[in-house]
Amino acid sequence: MNIRDEIVDAVHKEIVGPDPSPKYKDEKTGEEILLASVHGSPKSRYGAGMLYPQQTINNEEVDSENKDDHNDDLVLEEGYEGEGIKGKRTNVGFGDEQDEEPVGMANQYLPSAMGFTVRFRVQDNDEIKLLIRSAYYVKAKDKKQQKQLDKEGLIVTNTFESDYWTRRPINPEPILLNLNSLIPQNKKSYDKVINQSANGSDWLKLRVFDRTTSSDREENLLTYTFVLINSLHSVTDDSTNPNKILYQNELTLTTENASLIVPYKEKELKNDTNEEKKEYTP
Repeated sequence: MNIRDEIVDAVHKEIVGPDPSPKYKDEKTGEEILLASVHGSPKSRYGAGMLYPQQTINNEEVDSENKDDHNDDLVLEEGYEGEGIKGKRTNVGFGDEQDEEPVGMANQYLPSAMGFTVRFRVQDNDEIKLLIRSAYYVKAKDKKQQKQLDKEGLIVTNTFESDYWTRRPINPEPILLNLNSLIPQNKKSYDKVINQSANGSDWLKLRVFDRTTSSDREENLLTYTFVLINSLHSVTDDSTNPNKILYQNELTLTTENASLIVPYKEKELKNDTNEEKKEYTP
């Protein structure tokens, strides 16, 4: 690994995570443990790559995750969803009755969706592979003793106890999709549930939208938008909402056909400058 890769890896661990410390790991799984007194809550520890429950208001004045009420912090583990938010808001759901695409959630409140658009040239070998990675953190009912280094550099445990969260990864098997049969003509999208919460509610979902135009079809092209969605909704009791956040979200598309993916067609506007026009040559 060169210096640039080391810097990128360090920044990724710091901002997105996970960044497990040798002093704090789950003994069974080896997953990251975050102590409130050392790292803060998962929400305060990381600042990117997060998918919030839908319609979560961007208000950072009060961080309710550090409350001592463990019953509120474990609502997903106990299967309690809570009461929905009152009032009229943009409701981007998962059913066919919803016309607005969830990519728009990235610009409303805190982001609940992430994705990208790809243009394909239809061929015989039109199979793609999607790799999805995500995680969530569960606050423990007990407390964990804080650790520190002694004068000789050895890890020792002191008597101070702290609340803590344990990381739980979501690592489904790669999803193989055939582009020609992915979205039937009478459908607008392809939907797949990736993970459910403890009470059986759909949580992490994959949705693929068909954005193919008539001109695309004339050129034997397909344009699809791939989106990861946090399908849970925020509730009036904001102390429960941090438990519904998904962390370290990743969506990767690969194919063995090197000529399958083609450049995305950008819109040309009347007020485009010479540098923005395709025919411009310096």
